[in-house]
Amino acid sequence: MILGEWKRARLGDHIRTRKCYAFKSKWYSTKGVLIVKVSDFTEDSVRVSKLTRIPGEIAEQYNQYSLKKDDVIIQTVGSWPTNPKSVAGKAIKVPSGIDGALLNQNAVKIVPTSGLNNRYLFYLLRSNDFKSYIIGCAQGAANQASITLDSIKD
Repeated sequence: MILGEWKRARLGDHIRTRKCYAFKSKWYSTKGVLIVKVSDFTEDSVRVSKLTRIPGEIAEQYNQYSLKKDDVIIQTVGSWPTNPKSVAGKAIKVPSGIDGALLNQNAVKIVPTSGLNNRYLFYLLRSNDFKSYIIGCAQGAANQASITLDSIKD
């Protein structure tokens, strides 16, 4: 490839996705493994101070939903752009200190493959171009929007 030449690529050819799990509120506890909900998202990360927990013996069954520092997550259900704090399509990065936390419903973890840099991926998903594209794909009622995995991958 010549320096400065761009090649169009489909994001889905360079990522894997891991949908989240709807943990039961009856499992919520003050001890155990942390649960990250979309209501815990900040502008670009996770508000760690008020995370919910579930007992470790329950959490063991759901290790496939675990997070680590710098994982990239996209909120798949939320508001429309008029309420940017909870907008569908928002991309956040997992902060240090919550390795092993589990991802709750209404979000998807995006895992780069084929040499795609995770940091580049995060900033790509935070770009105005991606935000405009993904909200244009959103569906839903007046106060709640949702996006699909296919929309993210396309």
